[in-house]
Amino acid sequence: MLEETPTVTELPPTSRQRGGSFFIETRTGAYYGQLGYLTGLGRSAENIAEAMGDGIHPAYVRTLWRRWGLETAEARCMVPLTNPERAMLAWRAEKRGMTPEEWLRRIAAAAIREDLYSAIVDETPVPPKCPTRGGDRQSAAFRASRRIG
Repeated sequence: MLEETPTVTELPPTSRQRGGSFFIETRTGAYYGQLGYLTGLGRSAENIAEAMGDGIHPAYVRTLWRRWGLETAEARCMVPLTNPERAMLAWRAEKRGMTPEEWLRRIAAAAIREDLYSAIVDETPVPPKCPTRGGDRQSAAFRASRRIG
């Protein structure tokens, strides 16, 4: 005997097919993962809606943020740091009893308010490293003395 293929209403519900044939999910977990990733990068709802490219409305993105319990009042800013810089940041923040994010936020906010860029960042040209010795000995000794440990 040949068995017939079950119809949609006879199949057990899956994550993509709920309520029989009345509702079939059109957006996958990967879609919402991409939306969450863009949210984590600090993008605006308008920017995310445009980047998703399927015609979703920015209000839908904000609705998802509310459902997910995300704070949307403040924009986020990603700061690229090297691993040693991240370790130093975590160490300094821990010494003050705060998260690395809060430590960076306070420093950046103060620098922005008072226009302290020139006071913080040294833009003097860095001399080239000696090619025969593998770099400047003084800076290597200085780096070794500043290691966490």
